[in-house]
Amino acid sequence: MTDPYLDRLITDWRHEFASHKAALSPLGEGCQLLRWARPGTVINHVVYILMDAGKVLHVHGDLGEAAFVWYGRGLSLEFLAGCNFDYFMGKCQASEMGLRPHGWDRGKGRADLRKCWKDWQLGLRMRGTKLTQVLKDLDDCSSSAEWEAQVVARLYHDNDLDSEEANILCRVGEVPFSRAVAWWLGLKLAAQQLGVVPA
Repeated sequence: MTDPYLDRLITDWRHEFASHKAALSPLGEGCQLLRWARPGTVINHVVYILMDAGKVLHVHGDLGEAAFVWYGRGLSLEFLAGCNFDYFMGKCQASEMGLRPHGWDRGKGRADLRKCWKDWQLGLRMRGTKLTQVLKDLDDCSSSAEWEAQVVARLYHDNDLDSEEANILCRVGEVPFSRAVAWWLGLKLAAQQLGVVPA
């Protein structure tokens, strides 16, 4: 199953990265520095530091900062280029957006909420709460944090939801964070450009 939001961001970032060039340099002690940048500018410039000894990838530059950690395996550009987006982001240990960098889309939230309501038969357990009211509440929110704090917390406390259901409801409307897609895709494109993996 493909994610249309992720697909759109991949397309947008491929276009943005079309003139980027990759440069890979050893730093010694199992470390490598990968620069991914458009020559002559720092716009959308990304620096990756691969530390094999600690299994750490540090990303910084114009598109923000993040740290990723893998346990129990060697860390190479070839390995990183083979990671899918969800697996890659699952290794994020820190970023300016927290452990799970994401955006929020109200339209996707409405679709997700309708699906949750149907799949879990929430209407039977919501003590009179109507889907139309919850959708209206969602429409009044401008972010996932607002949705979680103002709506899901109330639904959880006022109804017979378990913590897993509340956690899933908190994630309705989440979409991939654009910069996170750029970090992941930049690695893949740089590895292809350097001939580490096939294009």
